[in-house]
Parts: sequence; structure tokens; C-alpha cells
Amino acid sequence: MRARTRVAVVLLSLSPLLCLVCHLEADPPKGSGVVALTGPAPEIPRRAPNIRYDLDLSKERYFFFAPAGYTGKEPYGLVVFTTPGQEITELPVGWKAVLERRKLLFVAAQSAGNDRDNASRCGLAVMGAMLIKQKYNVDPARVYAAGFSGGARMSGLLGFYQPEIFHGTIQSCGADFYEEVPQTHAVPKTTADLGAYGLLRATKDEIDAAKSKVRFVFITGSRDFRYANIQNIYEGGFAKAGFKAKLIDVQGMGHDNANAKALTQALDFIEGTHTSTAPVVAPVAPAWMAQPTNRWPMMLMELDIVFKDKKRLQGASGFLMQLPNGAVVAATAKHPACETGSVDDSLQSFKSFRMHPRTSASRSVTLTKAAISSEDAERLDCLLMRAGSPPWPVQVRPARSTPAEEGETVYLLAVPYTEKSGQNVYKGKVVRSISDDDFAYEFEGKVESRGFSGAPILDASGSVVGMHLGTIGFGDGKEYKHAMNISSAVEACTAPAAAQPARSATSKPAASPMPVHGAAADAPKGT
Repeated sequence: MRARTRVAVVLLSLSPLLCLVCHLEADPPKGSGVVALTGPAPEIPRRAPNIRYDLDLSKERYFFFAPAGYTGKEPYGLVVFTTPGQEITELPVGWKAVLERRKLLFVAAQSAGNDRDNASRCGLAVMGAMLIKQKYNVDPARVYAAGFSGGARMSGLLGFYQPEIFHGTIQSCGADFYEEVPQTHAVPKTTADLGAYGLLRATKDEIDAAKSKVRFVFITGSRDFRYANIQNIYEGGFAKAGFKAKLIDVQGMGHDNANAKALTQALDFIEGTHTSTAPVVAPVAPAWMAQPTNRWPMMLMELDIVFKDKKRLQGASGFLMQLPNGAVVAATAKHPACETGSVDDSLQSFKSFRMHPRTSASRSVTLTKAAISSEDAERLDCLLMRAGSPPWPVQVRPARSTPAEEGETVYLLAVPYTEKSGQNVYKGKVVRSISDDDFAYEFEGKVESRGFSGAPILDASGSVVGMHLGTIGFGDGKEYKHAMNISSAVEACTAPAAAQPARSATSKPAASPMPVHGAAADAPKGT
């Protein structure tokens, strides 16, 4: 299976997205792209001496993202991001699902990297925030400054210099404080050799305003070369001085953007969803996950498609899952079920479409209608179908609403074509987040995976986190397993909410959905 290539959409002329530079329409633009934010200069509530506001915005460009659910009727929050590099043409990996779920717009200036002066970088962020607030229905209390590395340091400056605009910061691998802090954690010599780090200039009034109005979040990990710097700044600076601040220590994280779980934790802290500084605890796994895997309830299903020309497809893998809205849908990979043509054309050629446990063909579920558009089915290699009515012949597990995380343990439920058993469980580990939509993982030991396409992948809490698609390589001579993030399917699914909780014929009522909440080279002045 070949990895999907994500293409940045550059929208600099005659684009629907460019209507935001003129006025907010009744049906506002959605999606992402690089845009010009021209128009009347926005009114700045207070001008800070360390920020440049006289920028020629006709020469500047911004990457902008609006979630599909944005209509303009409900105010959304806004994340204003600063990058250490010169360009940003896509969201950080894993952020899309979080922004969609938390109802957040996203804007990031181009040409705002570490080689540009700090006053201009901060000015681009402020102007971007104010212009988006003019064009979109933005909740002013939910405007946050975010960034990576040198860009994270700019978001920290914005927390001090414009606290009436930015009410929280999300700082991945970058931080500053207004005075020297104790060096409790030893900074490696290779990092210290980069030069002085971590001091900003701020007046007493700016410090007092930041302390009272802004929540600061710092995200780093054990493989980040700035790990000790940021720990020292958080502990000996922000925490000691009584700021509303949180440090998120991600095991094994390098010098990189926050992943989806860390971003969620940051937003939880900023927005008061979780006020504790303790780590967010994952959902408790069902009792059967502690038993031998041969005693796990049946979840794997097999496709049975009868075509109008009397041909028949029996095989491949599928499963049932419960969406956050309570609806139960059947899921499988698109490529075995719709080998030719679009989903719509393929469904027209079906006389019947069922799924059943591999060892019990008589206990089938009739699949009635597609619950995903042809475009999304093709993009994700995923087919979602509305299922019939309960009772279900297999256990229905909740779909997770966040992507898989690198390093987490997962369990694939599948059976090779050559075996007759009903369900095997293969333990594995996520090795790479490829995009918002897919990830790579590997098993413990060699596994024959023919016939696995469409099989469910569970996380440690028993929620469906992915669906097996095939194999993939990254040029290192190894072959990895390729999977779709089920969170992308949840976003794309068109099934309406269930009227009542779904029940399984082989288990207690299906559990409620259990989402888990959970380096660029910089110039020395920016890292």
C-alpha cells in the first residue's frame, strides 16, 4: 500500500477562501490554504512597544484553516501559530482532529521564521489574529498564541506583550522568562554552546497583566535538546512566580510540534476543562482485555457481497463501531469492497451487502447505505456503511476521536486467508504518525497479513483507534503495517445520531465512546 501524499493548497487568486479578505459571507469558507489577509488595518486595543504594527500586509501571506463544521453562526476559538521556518502550508500532524473537535480556527504567518526580527514576527501574529476576528465569528476569550521552537518563544512574548488579545499560549519546545532562573536541570554542553537562552524583556505592568490574564503551557520531552532549558524556565520561573502555567512532559518527544494528545491537554488546561496539573488519565480498559486473547469477545467480521451479475465476494475484514453520537456503523477498507469505480457506482452494482463473524455466516448484519462520501472513502481508503438493527452478532467497540500516537501499544484483530479461525489478536506498536489520516505500526514478531485489510485496531482502552490498510515503507529497508486513523473516519462519517444506545448480542450494552485525551534546525536566537 502506497502512502497518501498530502498536497498543500495555495490559494492566491480567484479562490473561494479569498472571500475572507473582503467580508464574512453567510456561508463562510472552510478548509485550508495560503491566503492574503488584506483590507482595512484592524484596530489594535493597545500597542506594545516591542511589537511592530506598521507591516505591509499586501506583501504577507498566511496559512489558514477553518474546520468543516464552522458555519459562522457559532463563535469559534482561534489558534495563532508561529513557525521557526519560512513556510507553513499544512497543520502540524494530528492537530486537525483536535481543532475540529474543539471548534478552533487556525492561522499562521508565512515568512515569520527565526531569521526575521522578533517585533515583526509578533506583529504578524497580532495582525493575523485581528484580521481573522474581523472576518470570522471568533470568541475573543478563546484566542491563543502557539508555536514551535523559536515560534514557541514568540507565542510566549505575545502572552506578555498582548495579554488582552492572547489568553493562552501553547509552546512546543521553546520558552523564555523575564529573569534568570536556577539551573536545576543540567543543560547539555552541545545545547549550552548554542549561546544564551530564555530571557525576555518585560515591564512590571506587562508581567502583572500576563500573570492575571494568560495561561502558559510548555510542551517538551526527553529527546528535545531544549528539555533542560524549558524545565528550568517552567520550574524556576513561571511556577515559582505564581503564573497560571503547566508543563507537559511527553515521554520520548524530540524537538518537534506537540502531538494531538499534548495539544488536547494544553487546551484542557487553558480552557479550564481540566484544572489539575496531573497527567490526563486514559479510560479504563474493559476486564476482558486482561484475559488471554483467545477469550476476548468476537469483534472481527467478514464481508459477503452479492453482485447483480451474480458474482460474489466473500472475504476481507470488517467490524462494527459506535460513533461519539451513538450511531453504529460497519467499517471496512474501500479497496477490497469497491475494486472498480467510486463507492456510489460500486454500491449500485451490489445486490446485497452483509458482514458476519467468520465462523458464523448465518449471523449476518445487513448494510443498508453508505455513511461516507465517495470522495472521503477514496481519500481514506475506508468504507463506512449504516448497519441494520440490533442485536449485533459481535461486540461493538467505541471509536476513538483522536489519532494514534507514536509509541502506543495497539491490538489488531484479524485472521490470514490461510486460517479458518474466527479471530486472532496481534499486539503491536505505533512507530510513525504519517499524517492526520494514517499511521505506521509493527507487530511483535513476523505475521502473515494477507486478508487483514479492513480489520480493526484497538488501543489499550479497548477503543477502535485504527483500521488496517496494508503495508508501507520509508526507504529504510523495512516493511511496516499501514493503518488509517479511525478519528478521520469519525470526522467524515455522515451517519445520524442514534435514537438509543446500541446493544450487542454477545455482550452487555456497548460502552460509551472513550476518546483518549491525551526538529527543524533553528538559528541560535530562535531555538
